[in-house]
Amino acid sequence: MSTTSNQELSLKLTRSINASADELFDAWLNADTLAHWFKPEPGLVCDDCQINPTEMGIFRIILLNEETHDHYIVMGHFIELDEPNTLSFTWSWELPQNGVRDTICTAIFDNPTPDVNHTELTFIHSGFPDQESLEDHVAGWNACLDELVKHFA
Repeated sequence: MSTTSNQELSLKLTRSINASADELFDAWLNADTLAHWFKPEPGLVCDDCQINPTEMGIFRIILLNEETHDHYIVMGHFIELDEPNTLSFTWSWELPQNGVRDTICTAIFDNPTPDVNHTELTFIHSGFPDQESLEDHVAGWNACLDELVKHFA
């Protein structure tokens, strides 16, 4: 069964974070750091994270539900790594959650005053197959980005 993504269904989230653009860019590409803040919902933690931070390099994140011990695996490859400005990657669930496969994520890091450790993060995730999967990911990404803000607080 194949699912066609709809580029019109997308989310856009923003956060102001007390970190340099370089630090934020690295927080997405360093497996140990990502494991600390990538928590899409309570009780769901990063059990394993593998990242090859090169263009077309792959990543794989295994999430563990601490209550049920179920695992959820997301993977993708990097499309663009313009350090420290932009990071783009594909996003697919190994066992598709709500049919989400080959969607596109872009993180834009805007540090208008480079001598100040403060960056505006804009996160865009596009290509959802339906409204339900979009809403699921809005909740998950909001939780993750809130954790990222806390990580640098």
